[in-house]
Amino acid sequence: MLQDLNHLPMSLLFNKMRLFSRGSGPLVSVLIASRGHCTDLLQAISSIYDLSFDKSSVEFILKIDGDDTETLSALPFLSSVVPIKSIVSPQGNGYADMHLWANDMASLASGDWLLLFNDKARLIFQNWDLGLRDCLSPYHDDLFMFVVDVVSNPKSTNFFFVR
Repeated sequence: MLQDLNHLPMSLLFNKMRLFSRGSGPLVSVLIASRGHCTDLLQAISSIYDLSFDKSSVEFILKIDGDDTETLSALPFLSSVVPIKSIVSPQGNGYADMHLWANDMASLASGDWLLLFNDKARLIFQNWDLGLRDCLSPYHDDLFMFVVDVVSNPKSTNFFFVR
C-alpha cells in the first residue's frame, strides 16, 4: 500500500496518514544496557530526555551489571530526575547475552514504542518525540527511524524505534 502513495507529496502523506493510535502510558521506553560507562550513559539519557518536547513521554529501562559500582551509585540520583526502571544482574557473557537483556528490559516496558539505544549514542533532534507521537512515517509500519550521533563512531547514524 505505501508504494502506491509514492507519487503524493510528503506533506500530504504526513497530514493524512496515522499508523498507530496512542496508548495511555509513556510514548517511548528506552532500553539501554551499560557496563562501566557511567558518564556516557548519563549523556545518552540526557540527550534523549533533554531534547524531548514532552518529558512525561519517555521512560528509561537500564540493565546494569551488579559489579558496576560507579553506575549503581549514580542510579538513585538519576532515578530522582528521570523515570527509570532498572535490572541489576551479573555480567554474564557480555555482548553474547545482549538479546536476553533486551528481552528482560522489554518485559518491563510500558511505552508504545521501544528504543534500543546504547550509552555511546546521542539523540540530536529537538522535539523528536512529536514526530514519533504522530507516527507519520513512510517507512515500514513497525519501524520509525531517527538519526543519532554515536560518540565512538560518528558514521553510525541509524537507530530504530520498534513498535
